[in-house]
Amino acid sequence: MSCVLAIENLSLQLGGRRVLEDVSLTLQSGEVTALIGRSGSGKSMTALAIMGLAPGDAHISGAIKLDDVDLLKMDQKSLCAVRGAKVGMVFQEPMTALNPLHTIAAQVAEVFLTHENTSREDAYNKARNTLTRVGLDPNIIPHDRFPHQLSGGQRQRAVIAMAIAMKPKVLIADEPTTALDVTTQAHILDLLRHLAKVEGMALLLITHDLAVVSNIADNIAVIKDGSIIDYGHADRFYSREADSRSREYLPARVVRNKRKLCEETVLSTQNIICEYAQRPHSLLSRPTKFRAVENVSFELKKGENLGLVGESGCGKSTLAQALLGLVPLADGGIALAKEKFPTKDAAAMRRLRRKIQIVFQDPYSSFNPRQHIIDIIAEPFHLHDQKLSAYEKRSRVCALLQSVGLSENDADKYPHQFSGGQRQRIATARALATEPDIIVLDEATSALDVVSRNRILALLEKLSEERGVSLLLITHDLSVIRDIADRVMIMRAGRIIETGQTRAIFEAPREPYTKALIEAAPAIKWRDTGSGEEYV
Repeated sequence: MSCVLAIENLSLQLGGRRVLEDVSLTLQSGEVTALIGRSGSGKSMTALAIMGLAPGDAHISGAIKLDDVDLLKMDQKSLCAVRGAKVGMVFQEPMTALNPLHTIAAQVAEVFLTHENTSREDAYNKARNTLTRVGLDPNIIPHDRFPHQLSGGQRQRAVIAMAIAMKPKVLIADEPTTALDVTTQAHILDLLRHLAKVEGMALLLITHDLAVVSNIADNIAVIKDGSIIDYGHADRFYSREADSRSREYLPARVVRNKRKLCEETVLSTQNIICEYAQRPHSLLSRPTKFRAVENVSFELKKGENLGLVGESGCGKSTLAQALLGLVPLADGGIALAKEKFPTKDAAAMRRLRRKIQIVFQDPYSSFNPRQHIIDIIAEPFHLHDQKLSAYEKRSRVCALLQSVGLSENDADKYPHQFSGGQRQRIATARALATEPDIIVLDEATSALDVVSRNRILALLEKLSEERGVSLLLITHDLSVIRDIADRVMIMRAGRIIETGQTRAIFEAPREPYTKALIEAAPAIKWRDTGSGEEYV
């Protein structure tokens, strides 16, 4: 194995603040190096610096050498030739990396048209093969779909297809499995492992998922406050020899108090159906409808934590949007505290929406990029006619920021100044602003590091116990469900196929699909015991 990329004493200063300091890493062909750390520690900025995509006002020193050529000394034209062809990157938030006006096939084909002297037809054929390679079967997910027509996990796979299209020497994957369900995650990890081990690609994996790291990484670097504090072979990290400073990044289970659930129902659905119109295949064919949610019925009790698990595209997010009246129902009904959704009465709907809030899967796309954080979090106050003085507004926003582990100094920043995990916490703070009865969390902890994840789960558990807030937890992370859910529903192809108490589902699932989901979930492989036991 040979060194493909060498980062030497990389430092980056932005707005008078040192974001990276003396970062040194080497990426070998055929090896996977994992870069882990808390949100805002400098992981993504390291990746952007390698790609030459650091903010224009950043002051950078050190060297980033690709085959002994310093990327920091290249002009933009030379860097454009390197990006995609020699160094590929999978960005953390797929919706911001994809063009909403082009189909996914067109966007992957553009990579071939940019870097190869090829025909448009050949580029599209290669694009379709690449999309199929990452699990987007054209018989199930047509390649002429636009990004907004895909689930979060499907968009992530499309971004991965763009990154690996030219089979680059170095692949930087910034949280590539964050939005993926466990079975798709296993497929993507197998693909990334194949790219490294068989095709000789050097992979820099940026992630907060320690189970994923233990199953794929050869080397691990821990970054804190912009500096590498621990760097070495993965075997040492997952053993008793791990640096004491790195131990805080290992997962810890959220301790729950046993409690008796209230019998009061705060949310109920009765045979709800949601449909989407599909593009006709030709001018002569009739438009068809895709049924995303089919005959779903369930009840949510006051103070209950109800989990919803399923693969990407099974209808979880569509169901969440239907519960908030954001997508129309083709049939069925929804009731909040026995009060039916008045879908044709805007004023009544606004009143009910105060009782149910959502934390979306992709936090950046749910923010106005031109607003300060204080205005984003305070927006529900205005929408629900709460007249607050400037002092009251700032006080309440600062309290919400602190409750999710952020500083009151963050109130005057913009969304782009935060990492993905920090934006997820801001979205959680906004959801808490109206003091709702129900919070729908659509992959709300997916972008969080272990420390932040545990803090958010502990906060949600506290809200549930003290205020009787009910939680609908939509996630692919089974460890979150096991930690905090009282009951769990398993969804497949728009239907609820199994439901029950969390412990009973995990210990004795009735459906083969449920069993396959549980078995596909990654588990930390502890090197000193050799047991490979699951850390939960």
